Amino acid sequence: SLIGVYDGHGGNSAAIYVKEKIGSLLASNRDFHRGNYAESLHQVFMELERLLIRRGTSGTTATVALITATKVFVASVGDSFAMLLQQDGTWIKLTEDHKHSYPGEMDRVRRAGGSLTADKSIVQQGVHMWQLAMTRSLGDRCFKSNKKFGAEEQAVSPVPDIVEFEIPQGCGFLVLASDGV
Repeated sequence: SLIGVYDGHGGNSAAIYVKEKIGSLLASNRDFHRGNYAESLHQVFMELERLLIRRGTSGTTATVALITATKVFVASVGDSFAMLLQQDGTWIKLTEDHKHSYPGEMDRVRRAGGSLTADKSIVQQGVHMWQLAMTRSLGDRCFKSNKKFGAEEQAVSPVPDIVEFEIPQGCGFLVLASDGV
């Protein structure tokens, strides 16, 4: 099974596009058919990035869970999240918000020519990222303008964090939600 949450910004077109394309891209991915699920999720996120950059300027967060018979693979960019309710009633957060405070994010932003202003907004090549409070997303072409770098090295990166875990016995719920929850 594949479930996901996509929180668009700059309009909802990127979120709708990702929702409509991600399943077919996974189904046609060679690594997916070989059982290399984490690698296939990475490749599909990068392909979605290429497609979105060609389509327009809007962007989206993406938090996706690929559920197999024994494991769950969660891939995320942005500030939508995934949490797991354990049998004892405690919650485990499976994703981290990709913001300037997340370890390593500001290093990449600076390498891409970005900086952090006093009010905590990111600036890259004179473009203020006022509308975007995250350092990873799919799309958002205007925030990925450093021509010296590939997609992975931009101030706003499409590279997902991917978490893999075995489905625990008596597992309660897996929750995917946008940052407003």
